[in-house]
Amino acid sequence: MGFAVYIVALIVVYVVLNFSKVLKFIKERKRLYELMEKIDGPYALPLLGTTWQFKMDPVEFALQLYNWGLEYSSKGASLAKFWMGPYPMVIILTPEASKKVLESNVLINKSSEYDIFLPWLGTGLLLASGDKWRGRRKMMTPSFHFNVLIDFQAVFDNQSKILLEQLEEAAKKVKDNTIDAFPYIKRCALDIICETAMGTTVSAQTNHNHPYVVAVNEMNSLAFKYQRMPWLWIKPIRHLTGYEADFQRNLDIVTSFTKKVIEGKMREFEENGGFADIESSKKAFLDMLIEKKEEGGLGYEDIREEVDTFMFEGHDTTSAGIGWSLWCLANSPEYQKRCHEELDQIFEGSARECTVDDLKKMKYLEKCVKEALRMRPSVPQIARSVEEEFEIDGTIVPKGCSLMVSPAFLQNNPRTYPHHDVYDPERFNEDEISKRHAYAYIPFSAGPRNCIGQKFAMQEEKTVISWVLRRFHIHTDIGILENIPLPETITRPTMGFPLKLTIRQNIIDIQNSREKKLIIDYYSEFVQIQMEGKFIYYCPTKKGCSVDVDLGGRYSDMFFKGRNFVKMAFGHIEYLLKLPNLKLDEFGMDEEDINEESEKRVWLKGTGINVDFLGYVDDEDSDDGDDESTKVIKPHNRIDSLRIIAFLVAVLESLSHQIHTKSISFDSIIVEDIARIVKCCKPGVLESIKFRDLYDGRDEEQEKILVESDQWKQALDRSIAVDFDCLPFFLRHSDTINITFLKLIPDEIVQIRETIYTIPNFKHCRISTYSYSYWEGGFSFEEIYSALGTYTEITKSPERRTYKIPGSEEILEFVFEMVLQSIYLCPRIDIRKIQ
Repeated sequence: MGFAVYIVALIVVYVVLNFSKVLKFIKERKRLYELMEKIDGPYALPLLGTTWQFKMDPVEFALQLYNWGLEYSSKGASLAKFWMGPYPMVIILTPEASKKVLESNVLINKSSEYDIFLPWLGTGLLLASGDKWRGRRKMMTPSFHFNVLIDFQAVFDNQSKILLEQLEEAAKKVKDNTIDAFPYIKRCALDIICETAMGTTVSAQTNHNHPYVVAVNEMNSLAFKYQRMPWLWIKPIRHLTGYEADFQRNLDIVTSFTKKVIEGKMREFEENGGFADIESSKKAFLDMLIEKKEEGGLGYEDIREEVDTFMFEGHDTTSAGIGWSLWCLANSPEYQKRCHEELDQIFEGSARECTVDDLKKMKYLEKCVKEALRMRPSVPQIARSVEEEFEIDGTIVPKGCSLMVSPAFLQNNPRTYPHHDVYDPERFNEDEISKRHAYAYIPFSAGPRNCIGQKFAMQEEKTVISWVLRRFHIHTDIGILENIPLPETITRPTMGFPLKLTIRQNIIDIQNSREKKLIIDYYSEFVQIQMEGKFIYYCPTKKGCSVDVDLGGRYSDMFFKGRNFVKMAFGHIEYLLKLPNLKLDEFGMDEEDINEESEKRVWLKGTGINVDFLGYVDDEDSDDGDDESTKVIKPHNRIDSLRIIAFLVAVLESLSHQIHTKSISFDSIIVEDIARIVKCCKPGVLESIKFRDLYDGRDEEQEKILVESDQWKQALDRSIAVDFDCLPFFLRHSDTINITFLKLIPDEIVQIRETIYTIPNFKHCRISTYSYSYWEGGFSFEEIYSALGTYTEITKSPERRTYKIPGSEEILEFVFEMVLQSIYLCPRIDIRKIQ
């Protein structure tokens, strides 16, 4: 009895001392109930609210929420209410109402539904409010500037290619080539966000059970339970049910992972005295945060919560967007075909990297991605806290409740999107877009708290999806609507994304094969060990990329003893040539001069296949006999070009099809091999036949086979020769000559002129020549002009000049193309910076 009196006394004292607060709470609560009563919604019970009606099965619960939205939307309502236990929630049902909420400068604080993430994400940009949010938003916006995103494109490409390898390898291990692509996509997205935003690599794609990815999946599921089960908001219940232990275990995994990333970067900062050697546009998001810490603007915990926020948002949401886009396309072969056609037109069947300009051309693919994001937005709902009464369409939303804007509902509302459950990219034609309210499509939210990384996300999603579609046909027997989306923190598929992958064209990793495996690896060794401070330069062109097999490097006795290097190097080539739909701009083989000074070596790329082999090194002829680089080369045996070409011809003649190439180009070759190679090329496609260093044995039978072939006759530019020693062959078989010279001297020009004048009925001569200063044996225009004698200048331009030679009825057109000063001129890159 005494104890009961004591308790009652305490309550009375508390009420007396806090009377004004208690009275205020009662009034506010009464006002909240009065205003909520005016908003329609499912029947609610005291304390339990609407939750007593919630389906326990997650799939059924997702459908239940959507159907409730349809029910109240069909009545013309802008709002609907739910009670999560004793806590009220108001759902927005129209684009107009969404606009008012999302554009409000008052409703910028996240609601209590996000509190479950506070131990993980803290008050980073996602959950920050007020001045802290404004300050962080302003600070981080430059990290997503257009110029920064351009620099990220190489990462998107590289990780996309790893994804292709992973998908293909996994599909080969199952009978029908059907795999759940979602885990692979999530790991790819994690590698991308780590490398771009954090400036570090974690190789999640090669670690199929990466603990961070697994833990994030678990955290999302736990958050979903927390949001729909109000009893879990009571801490003792969380402990009793084991929820708290599961949450803490996964929390430790994700936070320890990001802690390791941050500490690694901070050590790098301290050891190097900052990030001054990194261009400002190339600094990762984490680099910028660490610099702010050193300036006194951020503490360690500030950095940690922003890193956790971006690691979570940067991989989870984009992986959902990529996955749902591929899922929709797998269900829509007609739209997938149009994407294939668009990508084939952009890339012409090549395996070159995707550029920002390429992404701009992917108009139809972008429509497909947007339509997938309409049907299945990555973030299904956005919640705001109502801290003062807020009026929407004449209805007052009370203070103390949560306002929920649901892109998942708004973008699947049949009032706005007729046949909303049909995947139709044509909804994003300009005329269709203009008919809709701007807030009928908000996959990245809108207003002042819109997604800061939406351009990053779209660039990543288009890049990854384009690579997958360039490589595969994708198919599924499960309908789009059968794979129910769960409205967790992200829109997670209940079935994953089981896709059947069929290779549509084998893409050799051309960029990696050329730059990293075959050239950079060898020459980086060469530079570091033998050349010391000298540079190797790599010069890309506007044409894309080629397979360039460097037999000189691969034949080095220093690094590759006792192997069949020719066969090894031709492994890539043979594999590629066997593809029946392979289309090339050029196919050929060049002899490389190893004695060139390395800082003058320029590698040109084209959309084709080129084989470089080591030329003969003769001590007597070399002016650099004592040069260190020559000493390194001496252990090489001369690679007989005829033996290499014989191997290549055998590969070509073993094919069941003729190769589709516009041009062939060969060094050090005999007429018989030219004839055999030409016969392996598809007639009507071949436009150009080029060769130099012809071993001219006057094999009249083989010459006849060559010049009478359809390919030779149809080649528009067949009479191109390179080097003076090829001239006799063409004089025997052509009435026109197109000659390109590399080390031509004026006396040879005079000889050509005099020889041509003696040929009856000769029609046309065109001479193209390289004229850059550092080429050994180079010449000036003035020297050539004087050798030609009297001439009448017809046209002038920086790149082309044409002259008429008196004394002949024929016009001799001499074209001097300064190649390195026109289309091939690009900024040089120190190869050591891209290893």
